[in-house]
Amino acid sequence: MLKLDNGLHFNANFKYEILPNVPKKMYKKIKDASEDKKMFSSDCDGTMIGHVNNMTENSTTSEHKIECFYAIKDKQSLYED
Repeated sequence: MLKLDNGLHFNANFKYEILPNVPKKMYKKIKDASEDKKMFSSDCDGTMIGHVNNMTENSTTSEHKIECFYAIKDKQSLYED
């Protein structure tokens, strides 16, 4: 989760897909991280669809505005001058 000073909270998982050779019966049994990485193809340059909450708004859960978002990594290095 990314929490900004302006009250926006962003939550999303990195993009991934289950590899085609993994039987569907295994989907619910995926738990062990060391074995799980053999079952996934990860793409850390983007996220799946996530949600953003505006925590500065004073409202109930049913009235609270939640929006969807996704992220794509800017290919420029963060460490370049």
